[in-house]
Amino acid sequence: IPISYFLLRLGYSGTYVLGLNAVTNLLCAIARVLIMRNLINLNLNQYTKIVLRPIVLVSFISLLVVVFFKFTSEDNWQSFIVSCILSVIAVIISSYYLGVDKQERHALNLLLKKR
Repeated sequence: IPISYFLLRLGYSGTYVLGLNAVTNLLCAIARVLIMRNLINLNLNQYTKIVLRPIVLVSFISLLVVVFFKFTSEDNWQSFIVSCILSVIAVIISSYYLGVDKQERHALNLLLKKR
């Protein structure tokens, strides 16, 4: 928070504060993984394959859908609302097919069938 305050005090826009927040979160996530690697002998290859790869794939696909829509539509409230809805749909679909493995998908299907 103090660094964000100083950025704003120096006249930078809120965009820089959000960027700083993203970079700080990324560095903290890397530090946590490295600490866990030493504490519990975390296998980084397995962690990357099981955790990071699905997150990156879902994020990338969802971002592509929204960016494509942004460049093919006008800037107005309707486009914003449609963009939000498309984003949610893209996250749900890409999470289902790319973010979970077969066992998790099967458990999710069973849960949805009960409702």
